[in-house]
Amino acid sequence: MSAEPDSSLPTNPTLLAALYQVTARWYANDAQLVWRRLALFVSLNTGLIAAQVFASHLHLALRIALPLLGIIFTFCWFLLLRRMWHYQDFQAAVLRDQEHAMGLDHLGAYSRACAIRNQPEEVNISGLRFSAAQLSSNFRNRHFTLSLIPVFICFHIAFLAAAIAGVSFQEKPVSAVSPLTPAPASSVGGSSYPGASPATNPSTPSR
Repeated sequence: MSAEPDSSLPTNPTLLAALYQVTARWYANDAQLVWRRLALFVSLNTGLIAAQVFASHLHLALRIALPLLGIIFTFCWFLLLRRMWHYQDFQAAVLRDQEHAMGLDHLGAYSRACAIRNQPEEVNISGLRFSAAQLSSNFRNRHFTLSLIPVFICFHIAFLAAAIAGVSFQEKPVSAVSPLTPAPASSVGGSSYPGASPATNPSTPSR
């Protein structure tokens, strides 16, 4: 695939600037949507995990259905998240093309960041030094968001195994309380009543 910018881009500077603003706004809005959807994904998965804990005494079918639902939902989220990051890569590539068409190869933020990631030496920008490792795409937020996928899947698989094994995470409610058995009465003093007063020594006859 050629790395040259798209030749079909307009050459009018005003139109190019307007297109660049639209693309940059699109990129920023999608980046915010990624984090909003991530917060929704974490909230729903946390709710499913909590439901599995509190439903550990319910029917076996329900205990198996909840973790299966969590696994399916997490897998669908993985496909959705990967698609969102592909869109972010596409938008960044379009922004670099537009910066090149406007002659901003060395001043545009997206073109400059891409250039730094592809060169071994550090670059000094306004007194700050940046290296390829610092701006590498390997350390983007996408790795954090994707790392949540196996974490939640492991939780759901663990709850599924616990449901099949019959493990309960809550104490079963006590249906009846056994009555307290009174302690056997003492036979000291010749009385079988536990509340009786202790017997006294017989009086010594007077001489």
